[in-house]
Amino acid sequence: MIKLTLSFVFALLLAGSSIADSFVGVQDPDYGTDVFIGVPYASRPTRLHAPIPLSGDQGVVIANKPTSNRCFELGPGASSIADSEDCLTLDLIRPSTGPGGKGNPVVVLANPMSPPPKKPLPVYVFFHGGDFNSGDKSDYDGRNLVKTSVALGNPIIYVAVNYRLGFLGFPSGREAESHTAMNLGMLDSRWSLIWLQQFIAYFGGDPKKVIIGGQGSGADMVAYHLLGYGAKTDGLFRGAILHSGSATGRSPIPYPNRTEWQSHYDAIVSATGCNNSPDTWSCLQNAPIDPLVKASSKVFADTKLANPASVFSPVVDGTFLTDFPSTLMEQGKFAQVPILIGTTTTELVNSVPIYNGFGTDESIIAYLKSLFPYASDATLQTLLSYYPVSRFRNIGPPLSGAQWSRVVAIMNDLQMFCPTNSMALQASNVDNVFKYRFNAVLQSAPVKSWEGVPQGSDLRYLFPIGGVDMSKQSPVDLTLMAKFQRSIISFINKLDPNGISASDTWETFDSSTQRNLVFERGSTPAAVERFAVDQSVCAFINSKNLEFLR
Repeated sequence: MIKLTLSFVFALLLAGSSIADSFVGVQDPDYGTDVFIGVPYASRPTRLHAPIPLSGDQGVVIANKPTSNRCFELGPGASSIADSEDCLTLDLIRPSTGPGGKGNPVVVLANPMSPPPKKPLPVYVFFHGGDFNSGDKSDYDGRNLVKTSVALGNPIIYVAVNYRLGFLGFPSGREAESHTAMNLGMLDSRWSLIWLQQFIAYFGGDPKKVIIGGQGSGADMVAYHLLGYGAKTDGLFRGAILHSGSATGRSPIPYPNRTEWQSHYDAIVSATGCNNSPDTWSCLQNAPIDPLVKASSKVFADTKLANPASVFSPVVDGTFLTDFPSTLMEQGKFAQVPILIGTTTTELVNSVPIYNGFGTDESIIAYLKSLFPYASDATLQTLLSYYPVSRFRNIGPPLSGAQWSRVVAIMNDLQMFCPTNSMALQASNVDNVFKYRFNAVLQSAPVKSWEGVPQGSDLRYLFPIGGVDMSKQSPVDLTLMAKFQRSIISFINKLDPNGISASDTWETFDSSTQRNLVFERGSTPAAVERFAVDQSVCAFINSKNLEFLR
């Protein structure tokens, strides 16, 4: 696999003269922003190939449309909107540079360059979630966050990135390995960071003040960037924000030639009629896109893996991810930058089947075995012993029972709470870490009472998800929203969530205190607590990370 180092890529960019003359966006005075939608950061992808730099003179880049292409998606989170392979674009939102009317064009000159601002702005780059199989940059509208940053006197530029998904972004098997074409979606996202180093100054951004962030698998992606290429950031970013994700929560992160992943590739080859080709890889590269997407969708749906999202996801490729993430973290081979990381109170409550017949220990073991087939029966039995059923009540959906609540607790510790705490512990040895637990649900959010505070609840206080009007929420929600946004904007600006005047103090996380800042409603939006999960549970889970292939 070609290593995407900054010096190597800049040489390619300059050799290709990939300089745009100008970028045309649109003004949005409702938020006081200039918006650029669908800015290309790489050439239309060569299918099943690492991203390629834009070549030649790009001329005028038109980025004033309300939407742009989505990457092809798979699974229940997939959009019904038409997708495209020509999707390696980003959205960029900055504070407005002058008066204007809604929809009026705004032009950024790159050749020659527009007059630079007196003080270049910090940049927040956000990677969407969706289990590496679905999602889009448009899922999280950053205009409100930029507007708030201006009101706080600490303006930022917000960037949201598309990257290839599913089989097109994360192929595996021997053929992908031999063509060094693994983790393509990861390489796409890294390429976007490289593009920003060259171009963000044209928009008034500071290339030395880039923060990367994400939610769910987007946060996992951020963690992998901390580990990528032996933790060599090449100056692409200086800090990270992880909402509901970590380096070791995702499982499995296998080697690409494992039997199951080879069978997925073989099934796609067969379904597309490429099984008679002497070069199946080349055949897939040139096959019509519709049957290829249908084939990968069928593999996604028919896999024997209990979690279909594992079919097409990051792998240990030996170059970008040189080893299992847990091993790299234990060895200290991660980027030493400030980190802000957190979870919601009930996180994965919606990922556990409601009516799964969890009546006995045996049924729970069978469920866990289906999700983690590489873990030994003894490991799963021991794990279950940490969760005596007497501790749990029937507080879930109707007819789910106490055993369902037990499984939710296991899954949260296994995939979210212990991994995020472990990452915070390891990272706090080398730089500042700020950790939080979010314990509130926007009152207008469509969340059932038994769900508690599920994954994504915190993002509703940052972004207008589902088109909600963030200014028309309850007074207590607006108070909490202001606190959370202020903390995030402060970290983006100053690498410290306390940098903007506030009544609360967010202390750094360390091994002795393991402080979480708790965001919840009330007269004081934030309280402090010690990480609540049994340390012996996390110690056992961490000791078995390699069994979970992560």
